[in-house]
Amino acid sequence: MIGTQIQHYKIISELGEGGMGKVFKAFDTKLERFVAIKFLNPNLLKDSLFLERFRNEGKNHAKLSHPNIVMVYGFIEYRDLIGLIIEYVDGITIEKLIEKYKRLNVIYSLKIIRQVLIALEYAHSKGLIHRDIKPSNIIIDNNGVAKLMDFGISKSLDSKIELTRLGRNLGTILYMSPEQINNQPTTVRTDLYSLGITLYEMLNGAPPYYFSNEFKIYEAHLKNVPQKLSSKFPDVPPEIDELILSAMNKSTVVNFNSATEFRKTVEELIFSLPIKINQVSYNASDEKKEEKKINRNILVPIFFTIILLSFASLIYLFVQNYLPRNDEKLEEQTINFNTIKPTTKTEWQKIDIPNASNFIDMIILNDKIYTIDDNQKAYLIDENSEVKILTNSLFDGINKILSYNNLLILLGNNGNILITDKDLNIIKSINVSEKSILSADILNKQVVFCGSDGLVGKFDVESYNYSIMSNVHSTDYLDIKFLNSNKIILVGIDGSVLISENTGKDWSREKLSNNYLKKIAIHPNKSQILISAGGGTIFSSIDGGKSWTQIQLNITSPVNDFYIFDLKNYYAISSSGDLIYSTDGGSSWNVQRTGYFVPLNRISSDGRNLFIIGNNGLLIKKGL
Repeated sequence: MIGTQIQHYKIISELGEGGMGKVFKAFDTKLERFVAIKFLNPNLLKDSLFLERFRNEGKNHAKLSHPNIVMVYGFIEYRDLIGLIIEYVDGITIEKLIEKYKRLNVIYSLKIIRQVLIALEYAHSKGLIHRDIKPSNIIIDNNGVAKLMDFGISKSLDSKIELTRLGRNLGTILYMSPEQINNQPTTVRTDLYSLGITLYEMLNGAPPYYFSNEFKIYEAHLKNVPQKLSSKFPDVPPEIDELILSAMNKSTVVNFNSATEFRKTVEELIFSLPIKINQVSYNASDEKKEEKKINRNILVPIFFTIILLSFASLIYLFVQNYLPRNDEKLEEQTINFNTIKPTTKTEWQKIDIPNASNFIDMIILNDKIYTIDDNQKAYLIDENSEVKILTNSLFDGINKILSYNNLLILLGNNGNILITDKDLNIIKSINVSEKSILSADILNKQVVFCGSDGLVGKFDVESYNYSIMSNVHSTDYLDIKFLNSNKIILVGIDGSVLISENTGKDWSREKLSNNYLKKIAIHPNKSQILISAGGGTIFSSIDGGKSWTQIQLNITSPVNDFYIFDLKNYYAISSSGDLIYSTDGGSSWNVQRTGYFVPLNRISSDGRNLFIIGNNGLLIKKGL
């Protein structure tokens, strides 16, 4: 299956295999992002219970949109395969961390458990319980964010259909709650019980009831109280024992009835436990080490020195970033720099779009926004935020929108190019290839486009003539731009950048990254090129692509789009809901949250507002 393309998903590698099937990493050529696809084991398709559970996973999980929960994007059915499209997270599971380090730091473990509890609070408020909390279902991404995976056996609290059959208990037995063992109705306390055992394993290196005999494990869950960790490890205080027992409903003091109760106690411990537990010693002894005391008289001058240095740094940053330099010849536009403040959701105005799906691309023309989703709908939003919805089967699979005079050019899957008027009425439909067009650019009346399997071509908007180039390296190309009337730049999924000085007759190719290259931005007033790569990386060139500088952002999710406002002020957006901005011409970048935890796909401006589109029909704007 590796290397094959199923619909608009290209299978990259196998991520793992579980009881329900295999999980693959794939590249979504339509939305230009990596995803994970969980294919149900074909042998289970005959089992109506498993099939119902699998579909339940998608339906229940898709209701959840939270930064600490791995997102579900939808279903895929192909021949004899049924799959679930889910968010791809580049990170490591708690299970792998335990395998690597044997035991985890107490405070670190509490902070991870706190994030999982925040996710459970949200899921429980939506009427869903997970029912399979365990270390392998908690992944830590490269930003240190814990995400809860696999609601495959979750159950709606309001559902009257119990999918559990006698003799087929759900959940992994090492983490299974007593009610699951007894085939009793599961509640939110089921998740708290399993999370308590997960915390125990993080601190112990093994779960509390670790026997080779399944019956003994079942009996222990029902009858036993786990050994106190404080009796085994000097770095574990008694408060942790009580926390775990409260989660497992075996406490002599209090039992947690909700994720909120559990979380508040965890937060109290994070701040109140002695500082000595921040350091885990795997060879800890009972010997107490003398703590060094800091003279308070030393702290006062140090404190004031830090304040003076911070003030001086702020002055330096202000001079460097906001006062004009002599070498800047272009006049910069005035921007409200409240963007450097932490952004909350209230700073962004959400424009409600009825029945919208995932927005793919947009263009702003004559104060109107044209955007299209992945469900055969196009939208025209005027300056008063009034929405006009147009549907057409030909709108399905559109990946790029361009404009020419009063015309719109829509390019998409199966090599289709549509020419429409300003009201999105189709004037002409041309098929130039059987391959998918993933991106395009226009200069004067000439369009250059690129796509899957080495597709690169040119198209004349007035004559409708087109040509496909056969002299390019074969890979999936994700973006293409004109540098001038003769010079074209192209980036691919294999990490290569191609440049032509003669409108595509000849190409030079350079491998910039072992990861994919995704989006190109060209500064209109400088010879600067920006290219986004996987893993939160940007490549910058100030000499037209002759040399490149690599910039690592403080994120790991891919940058999906750029918007260059003027000489200094650049914006970008990510797959995890981030707005990334630079106030120094792209030399350094800052990250802030939009408050919307969905992939953001395009960013643009009408000169007064920033507009961002994303998944789940998201369209937001913010004044500049």
